[in-house]
Amino acid sequence: MSRINLEYPIIENPTIKGAIKYGVTSLPGTANATLDMDMGPVITITPTAARVFTLPIVTADMRGQSLTIVNGAAFTVTVNNFAGTPVAIIPATVGATGTIVCTGEPPVALGWTGGL
Repeated sequence: MSRINLEYPIIENPTIKGAIKYGVTSLPGTANATLDMDMGPVITITPTAARVFTLPIVTADMRGQSLTIVNGAAFTVTVNNFAGTPVAIIPATVGATGTIVCTGEPPVALGWTGGL
């Protein structure tokens, strides 16, 4: 019988699969932004005025992916789909968050849904 040596563990294949990404993307608060799926799943901003984020066009491989937006100031952050229709509005409260999920269904809010 053998046991795992916990003093010298071996990490095998630490690749994250299934399009899951880790990390925080911090955006400057001085301008509106166009989001893309190369950004981390958590996006922070400390806006200096009300800001607008534009989501990317939906593709088949994006279904189920999400973005969580954290507002670091007392200004609203509106999240629009690529056609300019609001999907979510992050309140003007420090620490307010919103999660936007790709449904993969273009007829439904052009592929995006959002909530707080």
